[in-house]
Amino acid sequence: MSEFAHEEKFLKAKSSLNIDNIVKLADKILLNPLFAGAALALSYQNGDLYENLPRFAGIAGAGILTTILYFFRVISRRYLKIKGWKLTSRDVAVITGGSNGLGHYIAYELSKRGVRCAILDREKPARTLPGSTYYYCDLTDKTVIDKAFAEVQRDMGPISILVNNAGMMCEQRVQDLNEKLIRNLFEVNIVSHFWTLQAVIPDFLKYKRGWVVSVASTVGLIGPGHMSAYTSSKHAVVGLHDSITHERGLAGKVGTTLVCPGQMNTRLFADLSTPTKFFAPVVESQALAKIIVDNIANGQRGEVIEPLYARLTPLARIVPHWLADFCRWATNLDGCMEEVEHKKVGRGEL
Repeated sequence: MSEFAHEEKFLKAKSSLNIDNIVKLADKILLNPLFAGAALALSYQNGDLYENLPRFAGIAGAGILTTILYFFRVISRRYLKIKGWKLTSRDVAVITGGSNGLGHYIAYELSKRGVRCAILDREKPARTLPGSTYYYCDLTDKTVIDKAFAEVQRDMGPISILVNNAGMMCEQRVQDLNEKLIRNLFEVNIVSHFWTLQAVIPDFLKYKRGWVVSVASTVGLIGPGHMSAYTSSKHAVVGLHDSITHERGLAGKVGTTLVCPGQMNTRLFADLSTPTKFFAPVVESQALAKIIVDNIANGQRGEVIEPLYARLTPLARIVPHWLADFCRWATNLDGCMEEVEHKKVGRGEL
């Protein structure tokens, strides 16, 4: 029996029919140049070419567009790929907030591939993964962060993978936020990223091997109401990640992955409900973790943005305001967080 067998029974993701599954299926079939070629061949064989010219031209045009999009995707993936990158048992990964949720599943996927993982968290993990070690770390205290990283480097060796995953959420109106809450949230969600990066980049450059995963959020691309503190901290994560990706001395030498998930099946989103599971499905954290680690294992830089609607949120900046506001209203983007706030007030948590 695999040493991961005990863990795997917890990783059975639920699958349901939603727009993401339909689009992924269409992407594999309809947007495949082979499918377009087959359709073109059938059209050519079905009667006289002159009589079927409009249909033939339409299929040919679709086939050309599909082929162009396919090759753009191939070129993009090749451009973002770091050659020669392969995960080994010599790799050491530090995962902040790795005791539960997405961080735990990232540690699980890395451990399966032989990577030794250091879990930095205030809470001990409920289940210990093979090859992983827990280190207490309060991300609001730079001295504690520096001490934790020094211990990891002393015990496990040079760090080659950093996953800035830890985060805290706040669903309150801007006028209700107090100073302590704002400072703690920003310390955990963004300020700590600077200290963790400063702790690992010397190892990255010395050994010419490094990867940074920055876990932001869909609200790092758009700002729902009643989330001013959380969404601004996640916007900052997106900006910091973009900057270090292109920073001289790091660009092309250090792999980077930006993660912007929507609502996940973790306790951070326990009180949040979406208006429709079809158009806004809940992201399975274990499935997302596998995508992230597969990208690292394949040396594939770039972004992981799930589900489909999350990839469309930047369009809110370029469409007319009335259309953007209508979409916000139709999806209850601003109202759903107000409902979460009311739930917590009712329970005496705010």
